Amino acid sequence: MYIMPQLPVAVRRVTVDLTDRKTGDGPVQTTSVALFSDTHWCGLVPMRVVRQTVDALNGLKADAVVFAGDMSDGGPVPSVVSRIAELTRIEAPLFGVTGNHEAFDKPRAMINTLKNAGRMHVLENEWADSTPKAGPLPIVICGAHDTAFGQPETSQTETETDVVEGYQSVSNSPAGSTQVKQRGVISPAQPTTRKRLVCDIEGTLSSAPCDRPRLLLCHNPDRRTMAQAADAGADIVCSGHTHAGQVWPFNIAVRIVYKQFFAGHSLVESDRRDHPMHAVVTSGAGCWGPQQRFPSRNEICLLTVLH
Repeated sequence: MYIMPQLPVAVRRVTVDLTDRKTGDGPVQTTSVALFSDTHWCGLVPMRVVRQTVDALNGLKADAVVFAGDMSDGGPVPSVVSRIAELTRIEAPLFGVTGNHEAFDKPRAMINTLKNAGRMHVLENEWADSTPKAGPLPIVICGAHDTAFGQPETSQTETETDVVEGYQSVSNSPAGSTQVKQRGVISPAQPTTRKRLVCDIEGTLSSAPCDRPRLLLCHNPDRRTMAQAADAGADIVCSGHTHAGQVWPFNIAVRIVYKQFFAGHSLVESDRRDHPMHAVVTSGAGCWGPQQRFPSRNEICLLTVLH
């Protein structure tokens, strides 16, 4: 049995070949993306494990780092915030989305903790194709809220405060702002900007440019979500949530429920598109509940995208 603190996080390498949709005679480009998810950081997770995960992400030397949801358990309490602050050491541009655990307890405060304490560009049904420091990105990174927030037709307006005490906004200054785009409108992402907490995959992708590969972050790889993403034109979807079942015998049940999206790399066909969508589901960089896994391992993924 794998007990989380005793072994370093594993690295799974995935090659995503998008050259079948390449136009023009230019050379094939290679973009590397480091994916992590489901860290579930809390006071029970040793700080050295958090730092090992960040060090492992930096060691991949990726063009971008993306997070697919479920950062912590327990909301933005001090033990969680101190662990999220370790994300500021990530050297590549960092993008992320919410998971179902962000939806459980003070979601707006949790999102702002990721933005302010972790310096993460949280994509709230938005897309980004550049950052102030890195400049233009070779791919378009899109992100939708988790399905736990509901669909556009069923969601309600949030009423929770969106201020996290003890952390000053890093997006109020030009150097710290992140240009994100939602339905074609460019605006700086402000921690105090109130957005609808809703999963809107179609709306997110409908406004994203098509001149580069489009990578969508969405936490839960259920079949409805994957079908929506494929129909809406995502080239790649990165998800987590399943933990690959984490421990026996739950891995058997999770595999039955999620089938091809249990973990790993698969293709999703759509009647609306000429090319299949690539779905990459990670088993997660942490554990929920008992800090144990069998037979899976805590992992991060390195995607090598050929386009």
